[in-house]
Amino acid sequence: MKKIAVALLSFMAISVGLKAQDGFVKTPQGDLVKNVTNKPGDKIKVNDVVTFNLTQKTEKDSVLGSTYTMGRPIKIQVQESKNAADLMDIFPVLAEKDSALVRIPTDSLFKGHDDQRPPFLPKGSYLVCQVKI
Repeated sequence: MKKIAVALLSFMAISVGLKAQDGFVKTPQGDLVKNVTNKPGDKIKVNDVVTFNLTQKTEKDSVLGSTYTMGRPIKIQVQESKNAADLMDIFPVLAEKDSALVRIPTDSLFKGHDDQRPPFLPKGSYLVCQVKI
């Protein structure tokens, strides 16, 4: 029994270590964000106006939409985050010219209207966004 407990604790420690190594940080809304190009400079704050490009993908790398193909970036004023989908809680970890990988839980996106969930974003999956400030 003691060997099983030690093995279980070792497995848990390894699992936690692997999770920490992936580089993602969980935001208050539940998004996972990984700063890919951490540029020096002031971080984005509430009320700042930011311009950024965004590519949305499934976890299997199918592109759902991109500002690059639309021909223009998004320009918005940063506000307090209201939900995981608005991306407002990722901006405080980014600065000008940063890029980030964001994983948004689809369960948060379709909360309260699961009947509108497309089959390519199943329960427990993530919408993956590449953001370039």
